[in-house]
Amino acid sequence: MTTQFDSLDYAQRLERAGVPEDQAAVHAQVLQQALGQVVCARQLSAAEGSLHQEIRLSEERLANQINRVRDELNRKIELVRVELDAKIENVRIELEAKIDGVRSEFKYMRWLIGVVIALNTAILVKMLNV
Repeated sequence: MTTQFDSLDYAQRLERAGVPEDQAAVHAQVLQQALGQVVCARQLSAAEGSLHQEIRLSEERLANQINRVRDELNRKIELVRVELDAKIENVRIELEAKIDGVRSEFKYMRWLIGVVIALNTAILVKMLNV
């Protein structure tokens, strides 16, 4: 609540009380300045309190926003991790299947080479026995 100070009315009242006109004018000016400083100090104090409150609210909003972004990033990272784990598992299964296939082919080839060696040996023995 601000009240206006009427310096002219104040000076006139001082004059009616017997204060000389020039002194009454100076009193009115000094009082107006003093009241202006008090009002200004009160307004600054109120503005400072309001500013502190605004800063605190801004900090809270920013902290909440940071927490939301962090949580969202953590969820996305977890999703990517799960997807990568699944892809790695699929590749592992495919590689194991291919390795098993190669092992089977080697067994077959060893058997085949054994048969070829046995046949060649049998042919060689027959040729030597003749």
